[in-house]
Amino acid sequence: MLFPPSKFEDFLIKNDEKTILYYLMELNLIKRELICLKCCVATKLVKYTRNIDKFAWRCLNKDCGDYKKYFSVRYNSFFIKFKLSLENILRVVTKYACRQQLYSIKEALIFRGKLCRIY
Repeated sequence: MLFPPSKFEDFLIKNDEKTILYYLMELNLIKRELICLKCCVATKLVKYTRNIDKFAWRCLNKDCGDYKKYFSVRYNSFFIKFKLSLENILRVVTKYACRQQLYSIKEALIFRGKLCRIY
């Protein structure tokens, strides 16, 4: 499902991390499944509070050396090097794609009282 820019930003603001994550999976921007590199068994998408995405892949194969190890949902994706939430990354990209001036983007995207660096 594709949105015009204004409705896309509303979608990002109104929905939780899981909905945004599944949307990115639907668009093939994030993997729908991750195969564990050690045991070659599919990992499971689980809640994970220690990262900004609130979800991670986890190997649940008891015979694996990486059993119960967490892997980022951003693994092998465009988003791997970003430190912002997926929502905020997409908000910046959308505004930039709509050719908004950087000053305007900076003003609109103040995260937790801090201004995000946009180069």
